Amino acid sequence: MSYVVVIRVQLEGVSEKFQEVIVQYRSECLRNEPGMEHFLVCRIPDDEQGFLLVEVFTDEEAHRKHAQGKELEDLLKTMEERELKMAAMIMAGEEMSSASPLLN
Repeated sequence: MSYVVVIRVQLEGVSEKFQEVIVQYRSECLRNEPGMEHFLVCRIPDDEQGFLLVEVFTDEEAHRKHAQGKELEDLLKTMEERELKMAAMIMAGEEMSSASPLLN
């Protein structure tokens, strides 16, 4: 079962700068973290400063390594350098197993 993390970000700063930084961060995570399966970066349509990040990991341990990793440390440092701040609401859980697809 995959371990899914959903992060609702409310940005303080220039959203274009954040978009550049977060897209680079996404690429680095997918390239360097074998436990990360997917990483979606979404804009919230009615909120220019709002973003939604969806990260899918092989398991909870892979997420723990990600949360303690160099990529996240570099992201936070880069955000500080570019005068970007964010509030984040994080939710996580294990994917449910089912004999048949829930929505398909």
